[in-house]
Formats: sequence, structure tokens, C-alpha cells
Amino acid sequence: MSTQRSRMDSAAQPLKRAAAAARLGIAVADLPELGAGWTVGEVWRLRRERPDWLIEARRRFPGRGPRGRVRTRADSIGPAGGR
Repeated sequence: MSTQRSRMDSAAQPLKRAAAAARLGIAVADLPELGAGWTVGEVWRLRRERPDWLIEARRRFPGRGPRGRVRTRADSIGPAGGR
């Protein structure tokens, strides 16, 4: 029961927009305005429901998916052959 209680407590925890976007895997600019602010519970709900706007925002996010991760990693290392 304590686990259930702690989850309920954390669901109401407020998040900054950047933290909410990071947890959803999207850019901050793609977050809609909620009026009341973002909470952990709201992020959990969106991850579970996967609305269309969230799916599209994830596709546009450059670091998302296997190709995005490889591209990001390659960009940080530099061109093949170095020097």
C-alpha cells in the first residue's frame, strides 16, 4: 500500500516544461499549454494514451529512435577518419 501511496503523491508533483518534454521524448516547443502546468501524472497519462500530436512530435524530435541516436552520436564524434 505504501507503493500505491507514493505513486499517488508523485503524480501530483509539478514538472518544468523542459522536464515534461524530456520525459515524453519531444521538443519543448511541441508541448501544448495546459493552463495548470505539467505534472508527473499528466506525463504518465500521455505516455499511456499516446495522442496523435505526441506521436508526431516524437517523430520530429531529432534524437528519437535508433537512427536519431546513431546520427546524434556520429555528429558528436566527428567525420570518419578523424583528424
